[in-house]
Amino acid sequence: LGLFSLARDYSSLLNPRYYRPIYIHSKLFIADGARCCIGSGNISFQSLHRDGEAAFDILAPDQIRAFQGALWDEHYGEGGAALMNLPPEQAFAAWQARATENAGHVQGRRALKGRILPIDLARYGEPLASGRPAD
Repeated sequence: LGLFSLARDYSSLLNPRYYRPIYIHSKLFIADGARCCIGSGNISFQSLHRDGEAAFDILAPDQIRAFQGALWDEHYGEGGAALMNLPPEQAFAAWQARATENAGHVQGRRALKGRILPIDLARYGEPLASGRPAD
């Protein structure tokens, strides 16, 4: 299991390299390469019955694969689409390795490869084992 975020790196005359998180509100799922749904809705009573939400489906497998490849390239960086051809364990290991590599790039103020960064749970607190809020 891994938790990841997306970031963009910038540079300016005053600050040679800095990073900003990318906040994405949209939701996306791709099911078996046969259906892709992209939208703003949440799976909640409020979202399904009261809010004005929008979504669209892609049902053409060739378009879904092209879209999925573009997402992998955008998030992973160059060669990301090729990971789709690997067994899931190998693709995930490559994804984790790139995120870890990018974490080192942030520390060294170097350009990111793609956009993925690992989320450090120690920085945000341990996951709740008891199911109750942390003190």
